[in-house]
Amino acid sequence: MEVDGDCSFFSKDGGFGGAGTAQPNACLVRARPSGAGAFHRGTFAAYAMKLFRTMFSLPYSLIACPIFSLQPLDADVRTCLLRQIRNRADPMGNDMRRTMPLAFVALTLPGIALAANCPKPDPAAVVKTMTDMYAAATVDDGAKLAAIFTPDAVEFDGGKRFTGSALWDLIKTVHAKGIRLVWTVQDIDVHFACNTAWIDYTNRGSVSDGKTTTPVTWLESAVLVHGQTGWQIRFFHSTQVPAAQPAK
Repeated sequence: MEVDGDCSFFSKDGGFGGAGTAQPNACLVRARPSGAGAFHRGTFAAYAMKLFRTMFSLPYSLIACPIFSLQPLDADVRTCLLRQIRNRADPMGNDMRRTMPLAFVALTLPGIALAANCPKPDPAAVVKTMTDMYAAATVDDGAKLAAIFTPDAVEFDGGKRFTGSALWDLIKTVHAKGIRLVWTVQDIDVHFACNTAWIDYTNRGSVSDGKTTTPVTWLESAVLVHGQTGWQIRFFHSTQVPAAQPAK
């Protein structure tokens, strides 16, 4: 003999609880025979209600969990979803084997649907975005740079924080003084997370005033997002490597 306990669905008389009949502080224990084919009506009703509650709790669970972008669900989001579904489908923790299949569907189908919206990982496209940035900066093409960066982009360079066109306006001022800057993208490493890409690389270039040319190396990285126009830079960081000191 097995028992089926459920505190939230049944009243004292065995029906669905109504006003004055529910037992919020006690579980109604129903006996049901063991063995194949044995399925008590109370067990079936409880399972049907759990299925109903789980289906209608999914929209709330998706909103309650921290999903801010269209990308495959990570471990924290899966944990949150599972907790939301468990609390609503079976608040008393009765026989989680009944709700686990529903939770599995809820956790896997959204991830599959979101993954279908992710662009194909293309490191060459990300690298091209960076080289296009340097090409535009070399000729002070502000319109091209505006298209390469997102409107809310932030740049860290030379120990300062830049937004908008401030960094490129500064480079334009440097060019006006007759200083020529050369940049190259080398030692590249690119990573993807759906519509977000992160790249780090070594920028080996030079600074020339028309008389002397000084080799310069920068360690740089950027975060890019994929939109309707392709990859755009949302964050850019550059740190100049100190010049080697002559041996004493």
